[in-house]
Amino acid sequence: MSASPTSDLERAPLAPWELEATPPTAAAKLAPRARLSAPFCAAVAAASLFSVALLLLISWTLKMYVTPAAPLFQWTSFALHPWLMTLAFGVLSPLASVAFKGLELGLGVSRARAKAVHLSLMSAASAAGLVGAADMWRVHEEGAAAQVGKGWAVHLQSAHSWGGALALVLFTLNWCVGLGVFALPFASAKTRRMTLRPHAFVGAVSLFGCLGSISTGCLSLGFRGDNASQKDILLKLIALLAYLLGIALALVHASAPGQDKSLSTDALQR
Repeated sequence: MSASPTSDLERAPLAPWELEATPPTAAAKLAPRARLSAPFCAAVAAASLFSVALLLLISWTLKMYVTPAAPLFQWTSFALHPWLMTLAFGVLSPLASVAFKGLELGLGVSRARAKAVHLSLMSAASAAGLVGAADMWRVHEEGAAAQVGKGWAVHLQSAHSWGGALALVLFTLNWCVGLGVFALPFASAKTRRMTLRPHAFVGAVSLFGCLGSISTGCLSLGFRGDNASQKDILLKLIALLAYLLGIALALVHASAPGQDKSLSTDALQR
């Protein structure tokens, strides 16, 4: 005798927020965490170190050579834009990328808390990036008469601004997708599963694009330079740190233990 057919509702998987939380078993509590590889640990440490060094160096350089007599955080100042963009895409978003894997795998933080830290840092990065872009937009408008008189475009004057704008749009859109699909309890498990890989891919593309824009921004500030002045050397060091940070982040994702598992349905749990 065949079993009675079940309805589509009974066959449909429950969404993560519909599952009742169950305490971990004794075996789960005693089970060792995945062994972390030396390259993964080194990459996490390097990415964190380069992020902090990047912000410190850009802060000192801007204060010394760009706005020595004006406050660094003054609205519509030329220094605020590069500082906010470095904070957003040289510190907050790289640390958010590292935190998603590093906190859970390295420190045993729950997936839900690791995701909360990831979302918080990415939200702060998006906000800082948008404010930084708005600041430079206002700076250009306030100097519009002088720029038009020289035959310059008022906005999007350089390859740096074109590439940076594209990276910022991708980053912000990807943050919106992450918020709507993975943070808010509206998307189904199937939608989350289908969105996970594209979200990770676009996130990596936009993050590395923003890091590249930090480097091109240094070129816009100092042009090519001649290595004869301290200012030019510092700008090149900032660009180099941005590239090193990108390499370290790539190593984090490439060497993380349980890479396949992190993109499985287990990654959809809250």
